[in-house]
Amino acid sequence: MSVFENNILAQQYENFFRYFQVGERFKYRERIEAMPAKNEISLYVDFDDLLNYDRKLAQDLLENPDTHIKEVSETLKRLITLYDNEYANKIGIFHVRFKGLPKENHIDIYNIREKHIGKLIAVEGVVSKINNVRYKIVEGVLKCPTCKEEFKVQPDEDGEIRTSGKCPNPDCKYNGRMILLKEKSRFMDIQSILIKPEIIMPERKSRNLRILLMEDLVNIMKPEDRIIVVGIVRVGKSKTHGFYNIYIEANNIELKEKAIQDINF
Repeated sequence: MSVFENNILAQQYENFFRYFQVGERFKYRERIEAMPAKNEISLYVDFDDLLNYDRKLAQDLLENPDTHIKEVSETLKRLITLYDNEYANKIGIFHVRFKGLPKENHIDIYNIREKHIGKLIAVEGVVSKINNVRYKIVEGVLKCPTCKEEFKVQPDEDGEIRTSGKCPNPDCKYNGRMILLKEKSRFMDIQSILIKPEIIMPERKSRNLRILLMEDLVNIMKPEDRIIVVGIVRVGKSKTHGFYNIYIEANNIELKEKAIQDINF
């Protein structure tokens, strides 16, 4: 559990974005102001900047990334709203992506363990497989078949939109299945890839690790690219009773080296 209350976290990150300076420049304030004009949805933050600004905040991010990433992303949207309310409402979801994690938080693919679940880590590897982009619903619009009222709903913990229930219109008594208006709902691009170790020792078998990508991280690489993934270690659904696989939900992707066919010797 984070040592920070949510409202304190939001204020800490807002102060960081507003007042962190490099020389005489307000580094992140300037970047945020420019995001609408550049049609950007992600802000990239150097971990060392956060560490220099507030070491306790940076260390807590590594231990409790879900809480931090939720609060820092909402803080980013709130600040963008001040500069361009129309753009903020059109995009809806913004991302803060961290890069340059400390070396001690770079974990070898073979060494990812139960203790890393829920933590923010960096892992390096070679892209071995890229799957097709799919689409995840992030906000559903339901329509009552009786009164025709339309209303927005959020996915449940499993990412599903529950279409059954009582109509929220106080003048309507309908209680049953609603109509999901897919064309008015909001979706997010998602993609999974596999990475393998850069160096496979003779005494070890190769291991593939699944990486889940979202939004502007999809389709930015190709097979055999060498990458650094910054992300949260997750537990996947069980295919065999009682046994689970882990994967990384990517917060950021850094390209170390393009595929070998693109390198000039």
